[in-house]
Amino acid sequence: DEPQEAEAPPKHTLTITQQFAETELKARFGDKDAQFALGEMYERGQGVIQSSSKAKEWNVKAANQGHAAAEYAEGQRLLTNESIPIRQNFSVQWSAWKWLLKAARQGYAAAQYGVGYMLSEGLCPEPHGQTAFDWYHKAAAQGYAAAQYSLGKMYYNGKGATKNFSMAMDMYLMAANQGHVSATNYIGRMYCIGQGVTQNYFTAAEWYQKGAAQGDGEALYALAVLYETGLGVPEDANKAIELYQKA
Repeated sequence: DEPQEAEAPPKHTLTITQQFAETELKARFGDKDAQFALGEMYERGQGVIQSSSKAKEWNVKAANQGHAAAEYAEGQRLLTNESIPIRQNFSVQWSAWKWLLKAARQGYAAAQYGVGYMLSEGLCPEPHGQTAFDWYHKAAAQGYAAAQYSLGKMYYNGKGATKNFSMAMDMYLMAANQGHVSATNYIGRMYCIGQGVTQNYFTAAEWYQKGAAQGDGEALYALAVLYETGLGVPEDANKAIELYQKA
């Protein structure tokens, strides 16, 4: 008989507590990936008692070593901290900008969107050669849905970009195909009005139904109007009332 290969020993699966201990050891030796992961574990209470302060401490350590996701997380934490309104605190604004820009320059799509957002909202604390459109475009090119939607709005409204309904539709479609509900609503609106596309109430209804399926109030209301008027869907007063109530 041919000799049989020895069976590989079964892999030992670590418990969540053991995973935490292993990650903490690597983090204390300066591994930036482990430092970021440890921060996430503290934030979620995985293998350890939840601690936002410890989460921040380890995230900052990783960010200080150039970990893009950690840089983004720190910038986003400052940007969305409701206890310290960013518009009223220049030092917080500056720190958020610094961290997001660091991650954005490493190609981190969410951070590129964040930089674009700060620029579009007038929250840029220093002269910056690139525009919100530039940064949204970088993130959108990586498939970041919120950036695709924001570009769509720029093209749709003609703010930050030349008004172009065709380009707006392209951007909205990219975002909507990733489940971005506001983008689906704009597509529905554009088909209702005939902006950049041939007016088509049937197609408009299909897009509003996608948003309504996600419980979006604007989509529910728009769909109710279509059922009330019989545009794109069979006229149905009861269905319209039901949707109005849900909206």
